[in-house]
Amino acid sequence: MKTAAKSKTKTMTADETALAVIPREAGKAGRPKGKMRPLSTRRSIAVQRITRDVLAAAPWIARSDLSMVRRYAEMQILIQALYYEIHLHGILLKNREPRLILDTYRRMVQTQARLADSLGLSPLSRKNISQAAQGEDLAYLMARRVNSSGESEQ
Repeated sequence: MKTAAKSKTKTMTADETALAVIPREAGKAGRPKGKMRPLSTRRSIAVQRITRDVLAAAPWIARSDLSMVRRYAEMQILIQALYYEIHLHGILLKNREPRLILDTYRRMVQTQARLADSLGLSPLSRKNISQAAQGEDLAYLMARRVNSSGESEQ
């Protein structure tokens, strides 16, 4: 008597589905024919949405900075996934040591902060941009700031 083979596929929860990468041409082997179309995964759609929101909120970002904005959006998606993992499994291993993912999370947040500074998305970088637009010499202002906090101006 033969029994039907049980399926070994795992059903995915909604949160796991959001992080899953859907193949471009599911079921078809080889390269897709014709013009390459952009990825239509949930992750890439989220990157497009964040990119659009950043460009709407920061009108000073030039077209040449678009790749940096995309990297910023990609970092945001990856950081959210890491945060979900940390939230789900906690920050400590069974032997009470911190998990390796915490260091990864910290480094990614720092990288995203550097990207935000280079794009003018932090308050200090926006202030520097506005002072540069008003024609003030940024190097002079920074030197004056250092002198006022430490030494007296000569």
